[in-house]
Amino acid sequence: MSKNNCKNSRFPKPFPFAFPVSSPCPEPFPKPCHKPHKPLSKEIICTELCGNLLLHNESLEIWKEEIQARAVVTLSVFNSFRSPSPMQVTVTRNIGLPTILIVPPGNTLSATIEDVHSITVTCEGTSACEGKYCLNICFPPAFEKRKTWDNQ
Repeated sequence: MSKNNCKNSRFPKPFPFAFPVSSPCPEPFPKPCHKPHKPLSKEIICTELCGNLLLHNESLEIWKEEIQARAVVTLSVFNSFRSPSPMQVTVTRNIGLPTILIVPPGNTLSATIEDVHSITVTCEGTSACEGKYCLNICFPPAFEKRKTWDNQ
């Protein structure tokens, strides 16, 4: 092994051995044991929806999932101080129990909930409720199955 063959090596000089052994030049950087993961090509898709509420002892479905995707929703509902009754927000999920928020007059309540199917706002009592809502709806990408040490 000559000095010129190992010019770019981490070991610029050959090792002295008691017995002559031919060995190749060591690599400057070790090779990875496995292939690197491909970057995910899909992005998270998010949209924001806001609106006004004016309910007279009724329910209003303000959002409904109509596609086959798992939605993560952050919602904020404001009940005006002029409303004499609380609002009930019911978030129905595809799997699991619904989440219910009771919004007193003059207050805002918020929550982030995954796997949402629909959101309904109801004015409790016999009088009118007035307020606003904002929804931030995100659809995470379908994650590709990546290779691990167990399933290579």
